[in-house]
Amino acid sequence: MQRTIDSTIRLKEKTYAIVLAHRYFTLRNHAVPTSMQSMSCGNLLLTIGSHIRVDGDVKRHEGSLLATLVVAYSVKIRQTFAPDWRKRNWERGALLEENPQVRRTEKGWAGTLWLDGYPMRIMPDTKLLAAPSGTQISYRSFGILGAPRMGAIMPSQPHSSAFSATLFQSNTWATYRGVGLVDGRVLLYRIRLWPNQVDIKENKFWTQITPAIHAPDYRNHIPGSVKFPHTPADKVLKIIPDQNVQDFVSQLGTSLIPEYQKALPETDTTKVHFRFIVVRPVGTTFNDEVSKIDGFPLLLRPSPDEAAVALPNGLILMPECTLARITNVAQLASILSGSITSVLQRHSYIIHYAHPSVFNGDAKDFSELVLAILIDEQTLRIGIRQMYLAGYDIREAPFAWAVAQGKPVDNPIIDVKHPAEVPWYAAYAFNYIGQYYKDVNYRRLKRGKAEYQQFLQELYKADSSQMHPASH
Repeated sequence: MQRTIDSTIRLKEKTYAIVLAHRYFTLRNHAVPTSMQSMSCGNLLLTIGSHIRVDGDVKRHEGSLLATLVVAYSVKIRQTFAPDWRKRNWERGALLEENPQVRRTEKGWAGTLWLDGYPMRIMPDTKLLAAPSGTQISYRSFGILGAPRMGAIMPSQPHSSAFSATLFQSNTWATYRGVGLVDGRVLLYRIRLWPNQVDIKENKFWTQITPAIHAPDYRNHIPGSVKFPHTPADKVLKIIPDQNVQDFVSQLGTSLIPEYQKALPETDTTKVHFRFIVVRPVGTTFNDEVSKIDGFPLLLRPSPDEAAVALPNGLILMPECTLARITNVAQLASILSGSITSVLQRHSYIIHYAHPSVFNGDAKDFSELVLAILIDEQTLRIGIRQMYLAGYDIREAPFAWAVAQGKPVDNPIIDVKHPAEVPWYAAYAFNYIGQYYKDVNYRRLKRGKAEYQQFLQELYKADSSQMHPASH
């Protein structure tokens, strides 16, 4: 239906502040109006993530809607656990996945870099620090109910490593402290950098949960299998025996791997050899299936509610039920990108082995809960960033994780009869995109709806007894 708006109509704008309620709290995000005003149609500024309600007269014979009232909801995120929120200081960290754009000036280093999914500014007075070999990322909690902050645990050495300009490159760990947001960027007070490394302990961690993989017999249409250690034979995941299905997902996943990773030598210990496999649970849902795997807590959930599972060694398991629900290539790209991000940022290893300083009892559980929230938010930010760099339409990301759970693909409706209930990941993703990707030419980004519908037909042929092609 074509929708037209009369330019003389007065528009009412409601500004909402959404409190981020994470899925672990089993709470909903309710929009609470903070202001309301009328303005002319030409003065209304809409951005990605704005919610619109249009009331009017439908002219079905013309296929149009004559609007009589348009209400715009400007949705903003107010995070429940913002680090050091009183001072608005940010103390976090991540692996650099893009080369910084910095240069040395007469007063010191200056420039910009994308880190932790945020654009950041290095100024001449930014304190530049290094860390010695063997340094590890750590999350620590401050206060009884303090939010975990990322820091660096350095080995005991007589002297710290001196900062070098060679640290300004991808595949480098960084912890930072800054204030945001100024001119759309985080202003850095200090940043500590050190090269990415994989030690013996982490290699052992990878090996402990590496499954045995038996390839399918594509010619005879016999499924393969993914069997985790100490898992009964009847609890294995089946690999879809269709080469075209596997190649489609694998090629898309490969296109989302950051360029620095592709350029690393095969012998580099930090190079991740990604594998993307489409699997089918046996006699139950995918979530129920993987939850029974021995050691499943070590498998970090790279996308909300297990839309996919990523192992630290780069094995990405994509269930066919997720593929059947999403509607275009960009949505699949968002889920795969989140999985890749989870692996490269070493989330599983950090959560379980990076020595988080937490309290006992309920405070310990609370701290671990908040840490999971921060990790999931980082996965969304960096995943969307890498999705954008690979050329896929990032506006599909907020929908992808909802659709993967069987929720409607439509925008949330906000009115009296339908209170605003926005999934935390969709609200967070919309808000993130609206802030940092305002000037993007979305016509150049790929959505791939027709291409994906063809893929769904292939997926349906691979398993007509369990799969049904999506109709959108």
